[in-house]
Amino acid sequence: MTDGRPVFDQINLVVSDMPAMVQFYERLGLKIAPTIAPWDRHHNNISAADGIHFDLDSLAFVPQWNQGWPLGQTGPVLGFRVSSAEAVDAVMPSSSILTATQSD
Repeated sequence: MTDGRPVFDQINLVVSDMPAMVQFYERLGLKIAPTIAPWDRHHNNISAADGIHFDLDSLAFVPQWNQGWPLGQTGPVLGFRVSSAEAVDAVMPSSSILTATQSD
């Protein structure tokens, strides 16, 4: 990431039925990290290869990180990381409608 380009590192699925989605991915053989109650109903992390974060979030949890998410809408969110706040500004002008976050 030394050249300043964003690096794809997350797939987040917004789901309407968390238990069914957890069961589906477990049946595929993916390992789901334990999540403490009551968050287990709203957020789960799935182990993925190559440093990709794969998360499941409930419809009820989405407004915690995206207040503009359409009510009742499920679907994917792709995440990218950059090296600094300045890199966010360089990649995503303030007029952009997309969201970018800074890596730790």
